[in-house]
Amino acid sequence: MSLYDGAPRSQTFGQVHRAHIRVLDYDLAAGGLSSETALVFGELYRHGAE
Repeated sequence: MSLYDGAPRSQTFGQVHRAHIRVLDYDLAAGGLSSETALVFGELYRHGAE
């Protein structure tokens, strides 16, 4: 997830109150994943003091 043009629009994740990720009915076999052993469906991290 990212804020498209967040800085010029003065938008930050501090303004987001209820974010969530939901993955339903995802057919991994149909996606061409023949050798992958891990997938990232969502990621949240802090960068420096931000």
